[in-house]
Amino acid sequence: MSLVAVVAVAVAVVAAAVVVVEPSVVPVVMATVVVVATVVLAWARRRPRCRVCGLGRHVACRPLLVAPTASASFSASGRGNFAKAILLEATHRRTGDLTSLDYAVGYYRQGLALCPPEDDDRRLFLDGLGYALRKRYDALGDLADLRECIELLRQAAAVFPPQHPGQMATRHSLSQALRAEHLRTGDRDLVREAAEVATAASQVPAAPVSSRIQALGVLGHSRATLGDWQAAADVLGNAVALLPRLAVRRPASFG
Repeated sequence: MSLVAVVAVAVAVVAAAVVVVEPSVVPVVMATVVVVATVVLAWARRRPRCRVCGLGRHVACRPLLVAPTASASFSASGRGNFAKAILLEATHRRTGDLTSLDYAVGYYRQGLALCPPEDDDRRLFLDGLGYALRKRYDALGDLADLRECIELLRQAAAVFPPQHPGQMATRHSLSQALRAEHLRTGDRDLVREAAEVATAASQVPAAPVSSRIQALGVLGHSRATLGDWQAAADVLGNAVALLPRLAVRRPASFG
């Protein structure tokens, strides 16, 4: 099915959700989330991959590995720890080897310790360590890993200027981690925070459209979890409205 067809189906679904907003609309809202997520994932697979780790998420790691950082005090050892960590994390993703993930966490910790607080690259270590801890929580279920992950990602998100497009992956990871702890503990304040994090991400105009759609999907799911069906339908409608901007624009042929 073409992307345009997917957009048409998604718009129809959200239109139905917006017409009648009540608890019975939950399946429609959830179906819309699935549609949006499917399109975003399909788009993400076409994005450039990092030559070092092979992961689209870590495209930002390349400048750190191949060029000096702005801060002269940040040593080559710190950059080396970052490189080892992302490679080990990639190994875990491919093989499921938990030992590789444990070592990745260790290298992220060492790199973070070596990185000065004022260095712009510090947010990469905060984000990387937080994400690795989330993966370990998914594998082992240790709530301490998840809570440390959330705290690190909060710090990483706070470092970015409000409209910086580079914050999108960090905010997505944070909102998903908050929702994961809510599922574990039932604390609805975590869902409210996840909604706030996703709202901030969805309002970054310079961010890729796919990332904004992803943020709106998380926001819609969070609103639905809180029982605010009208807000959930409105947000998911906004997400679907952005989908045509992901369509491939091919030059017109002549002759």
